[in-house]
Amino acid sequence: MPCRSCQRNQPTNQPTNQPTKTGLLMLTLQLWSPAEGMPFTSGCIRECALEQAAKESRPSQQPQLVRRHAIAAGLALVPTCVAATLIQVHAQTNESLENYLRVLLAVALAVASAHLGLVSVVQGGIWRQCGVLGLFVSACGALVSATGLSVSAAFAIAVVAVTLASVSLPMLLRVLCKSFTLGEGMIISSLLVSFILDAIFATVAKGSFLPAAFQFNRLAIHTMMSALILGMLLIGLLSTPILLELHRLSSALNSASKKEPELKVQAAKQTAVLSLLFYGTASAFVLFGVRSWVMMQLKDSVDPFVWLFEFIMQHPVSRMALICYWGAVVTAGIILAATCFTGDDNKDPKSLKSLIYLNFKRKYYHALAVFMFLPGYIADPDLMHLSFSVALAVLILAEYIRIFKIWPVGEQVGVFLQNFLDSKDQGVAILSHIYLLVGCALPVWICRVTTAKPAPQGMLGILTLGIADAVASIVGYKFGKNRWGSSSKTIEGTFAFICSMLIALLGVSLCVGDSLTWFDVVKYIVVSAYSGFLEAASAQNDNLILPIASLAVHLLVSHNFIATRANVQ
Repeated sequence: MPCRSCQRNQPTNQPTNQPTKTGLLMLTLQLWSPAEGMPFTSGCIRECALEQAAKESRPSQQPQLVRRHAIAAGLALVPTCVAATLIQVHAQTNESLENYLRVLLAVALAVASAHLGLVSVVQGGIWRQCGVLGLFVSACGALVSATGLSVSAAFAIAVVAVTLASVSLPMLLRVLCKSFTLGEGMIISSLLVSFILDAIFATVAKGSFLPAAFQFNRLAIHTMMSALILGMLLIGLLSTPILLELHRLSSALNSASKKEPELKVQAAKQTAVLSLLFYGTASAFVLFGVRSWVMMQLKDSVDPFVWLFEFIMQHPVSRMALICYWGAVVTAGIILAATCFTGDDNKDPKSLKSLIYLNFKRKYYHALAVFMFLPGYIADPDLMHLSFSVALAVLILAEYIRIFKIWPVGEQVGVFLQNFLDSKDQGVAILSHIYLLVGCALPVWICRVTTAKPAPQGMLGILTLGIADAVASIVGYKFGKNRWGSSSKTIEGTFAFICSMLIALLGVSLCVGDSLTWFDVVKYIVVSAYSGFLEAASAQNDNLILPIASLAVHLLVSHNFIATRANVQ
């Protein structure tokens, strides 16, 4: 059942995995209403936490919620990752990029203050309220020192970041009820606010409104990434009336009896028309909205489609071969999954045999990610960077089509994905496959800030999720006997995770031509051990948490070992 805060405006006969009819407009009114905004926000967070704690059969006291939902990780992961990247850039003496990363770090701190404030409303405590004030003041101070802005301008930017975070987190918990935990929601909200403000800064920086800290040479692939991801999210926002009407028609089709064929035919025709209208709206927004913004950002106002052609033609043979390889792997993977993994062949879904089979089906896509992404990143990091952005936009579009059953393949996509769901995929949106892609992509995107060559830290997401997490899961299910306390994770699985990740890191380091020293071996042992124990201890979705945390630790440890090596020499 949905949480009680989310259930207040939900019809009782509405399926759990369908969006509510109130939509984003009603949610915005609830959030900003002086009488109902704060009760709604705090209630959504409280009920999300209590429901998840009850689902795990754990006590629902507030201290348990802090640990269960990894609120500390949700607050700290993104700022820590930005800070670690900033340290790496500082070592490279790239002053313009360093200043801009300081701005993003200040934004991340402001977002963390907003999230902590929302949690303090639920849990209370003077220390949390002091923490909110301290983080906000730190964010304002960082903006002033990094950018040379006046105190009032820095305060205004921090307020915008806090406002976006205060709206996005309850909105995620409300619209995508039961799709993720509170800690995961904080991370997604923080990433979303960072993307939005980065796009705003890039737009305003074209004029003379912002100081030099906001103006640096942005890579074209970074611009395309922002355009693809934010553009697809905006398409969903702009198409809300169409999508909600599609949902109404879908409910009408499901409720219509066999004695009402005319009603079904009429609803099917309206669904087809509205689906075409959705596709037309999306196409128009891409051609006239997203395309215009990209042209404004790219050098010499190049058309993005022309830029894409020129980008591929820089290395036509290798890039076309890589694209064909990806197409062949995706086609073969989907055909194999549709042939072997569909159908109700497990009568008891809670039996050990069924759970092992389901786990194998889900880890199949992790293996598929390794075959696709690892050779792609080693061969061409920039093409892999752009391809991740395109793939994420496509997956978001696929979720629109599945959730709202958009003609002609909405029903088929939903039926296909139903074969790969587990207890974590009970919400409106199925996020595990999106988390998998984002987890593999984030290290690639962040690593490109510091280097254009393939590097082991850029492959951390692929290695932790595609190899280490998959090996740990399979070993844990097949051979695991000793559990970590009351956790479902096993000691054997954690040991397999650490060993497989260490071997993979050493292997990819040799593949990219790195000379391994004992400093590097110790560094990889530290990163592998940290990732393994985090996987065992965390109750969040591994696909989202592990890559970000592993990358942050790798960057921090690398900086320390580089400094130590310099002192030794």
